Amino acid sequence: MMMNSQKNLFFISLIVIAGLSIISARPLVAKKVVHAINAGSHMAKRSVEGFVYTRDQGYDEDTNAVDYSDDENLKGLVIKYAKEPTIYMTERHGYNSFGYQLALDIEQTYTLILKFCEMYFDKPGRRVFHVKLGDTRVITNLDIFAKAGRFVAHDEYVEFKYQNGKIYYKNQVCNNGIVDGKLNISFEKTQNDNPFIHGIVVYAGSLDQTDFEDLHNFKAQWERNYANEARKKADQLNKLKEQKLKKQEKIIVRNDHTDIEEDFEDIEIKEEVKQEQGRTVPPLKEMLMTPLGIVCMIGFFFTSFVLISSAFFEGNNVKKEQ
Repeated sequence: MMMNSQKNLFFISLIVIAGLSIISARPLVAKKVVHAINAGSHMAKRSVEGFVYTRDQGYDEDTNAVDYSDDENLKGLVIKYAKEPTIYMTERHGYNSFGYQLALDIEQTYTLILKFCEMYFDKPGRRVFHVKLGDTRVITNLDIFAKAGRFVAHDEYVEFKYQNGKIYYKNQVCNNGIVDGKLNISFEKTQNDNPFIHGIVVYAGSLDQTDFEDLHNFKAQWERNYANEARKKADQLNKLKEQKLKKQEKIIVRNDHTDIEEDFEDIEIKEEVKQEQGRTVPPLKEMLMTPLGIVCMIGFFFTSFVLISSAFFEGNNVKKEQ
């Protein structure tokens, strides 16, 4: 129970770390966030930057949601470099290619921010997929583990333009990029397991207006804050260990005193037994040297003499009569 509470406290402290890191990093402007999707979750989540991640919506039906926070083995898990750790604890994946359709009303430049975290595989090449806007691949052969590792937040940024009813990526038209006023984002399966997504943000602004340029500073600040928090936790654990050792030492000292007292009691008992034995069964020689012993010896010899003499005289009288 104590270990679980310590893990929970550490997990909460890491959320605080993320908040402190964001203070020193450039945040996203909340009013420019057009869409923020908490993929795989039925819960909305307010971000530390002020905008709200809505519950999962706009996805293809033939897909699956996973909530890793239900996994007992991952309780207290630290998602490295995560501004919003809870966003990376849920995901949506498909056994085949799948997509999201999100409404766009205003024609302008946007940045698509895709949030990933490899929670399952621990080797590169196990999960590889493409990301498309309409029919155009904007990210090819995406391998999150190869890029970031396991349990590490990794965001991909894609700048695109919505103009004249069409979607443009690097000045090239993305056919079917927008259908019925909805942006068409898809995750294309390869032969390497299932494509997935943890969170989606559609931001009204170019790439340089997002927090992309400040990611390096954010990660460095996260590392410093994490190291400080880990050091504090280590100090707390060391103090607890010292307190435990002191308690154990006191118990040992008390036990030692008890053992010494028991040893003295054993010695005293043995001495008393010896003395008692000396009193109850004295040696024969010592007993004969006492006055009582001398009287007994005289009585013994006198009685023996009388008996022997009587037997001798009776024998002589019998011979004379014959």
